Amino acid sequence: MSTRRTFLKSTLAGAAVAGFPSSLRAQPKTFKIGVVHPVTGPLAEPGQACRLGAQMATEAINAGGGIKALGGTRLELLLGDTQSKPDVGRTEAERVISQGAQMLLGSFDSGSTAAMVPVAQQRRIPFLVDIAAADPITALDPAGP
Repeated sequence: MSTRRTFLKSTLAGAAVAGFPSSLRAQPKTFKIGVVHPVTGPLAEPGQACRLGAQMATEAINAGGGIKALGGTRLELLLGDTQSKPDVGRTEAERVISQGAQMLLGSFDSGSTAAMVPVAQQRRIPFLVDIAAADPITALDPAGP
């Protein structure tokens, strides 16, 4: 049975929360991932499929309440296009990191991926290589960290 005091407490607490502007209420944290693939140029078709996979996974994770182990942290993708050109891949990696990417994903083609590796190393950003397989991509750099 609800007492007048219990009712007032719950009503006032609810009104207080509702009265705060939505920007001041607790917002779920976000984890930004720079997703850089060749979505134009000669390797566009498989690059678009890689991007679509990342988008579908992100939508599924966010729809399920985000990353539960991180308190419901939601994923946000920052998209980049290598245009199937290694120099553009490097520039795109730098751009998405500058926009707040906390991790890189990509790039399908080994040339662009190899060009992105030094950017990730210099900026100390994890880089998940989804398909590229050229040996120099995973070779240890004796001068590196």
